[in-house]
Amino acid sequence: MTFFIIGFIVALLVGIALFASFTRKAGRIGEKESNLSKKSFNAIVLHTYCPKHSRVPARGRIVSEAAVRFASQWKIPLILAVGHTVPGEPRTESQVYRDYLRERFPEKTFNIILGKDLDARDTARETKEAARLAKEQKMGSLLVVGLTPHLVRIQGYWQDFSKDFSLSYIGVSGPKRYYVWEFCMFILEKILPPGSRRRQIALNISVRPRHNSSRHKQSRSHCFSCGGYHSHILPSAFHGTGVL
Repeated sequence: MTFFIIGFIVALLVGIALFASFTRKAGRIGEKESNLSKKSFNAIVLHTYCPKHSRVPARGRIVSEAAVRFASQWKIPLILAVGHTVPGEPRTESQVYRDYLRERFPEKTFNIILGKDLDARDTARETKEAARLAKEQKMGSLLVVGLTPHLVRIQGYWQDFSKDFSLSYIGVSGPKRYYVWEFCMFILEKILPPGSRRRQIALNISVRPRHNSSRHKQSRSHCFSCGGYHSHILPSAFHGTGVL
């Protein structure tokens, strides 16, 4: 019993130390807006959060509205690269955000570039698709926008493309509870890295494929934006969209 208590205390202290380190790192990644005014960017990459019942969640509204402000101010396009994450929703997550922003800011003029990878459902694949879009458009300088605690994971994936782009980050402030959420996601992705065999095994154990009809393709996958498992019913003729 004593060893159990000691072990619990040690684990708790280690967890607290790791969380403190995580929050400090998150605060150091993003640049001040005043410093960004001295730079020039070709586009803004917006990292979003999974909609709830086809509605943009509070944290998604916070970060996307900030990104639109920057895009309008500097007159540069906004890149949204997430695929299907909402069950029963024919639109991709990026399209849900696009429609929300168009309705929310009808007076603002800004272009939105949508990703075409319908299976981009986590931060790793979202980043890869955003980088592909930027290369396709011959963009060399990107401003990456995300919720401040999300920047830790975001920066980790963008490091793979540091030779291809000049990257700057800006963190958007939100409720403190999202630090806990992002810390848990950070640890989870260390244990089960995207694309790893052990992650695939874990998902195969947790998820069972469903019957595919001739008219619709149905799949079930883990969403690393909201943390849940989603069933996706995709019309067979759906092909995504490009620049809007």
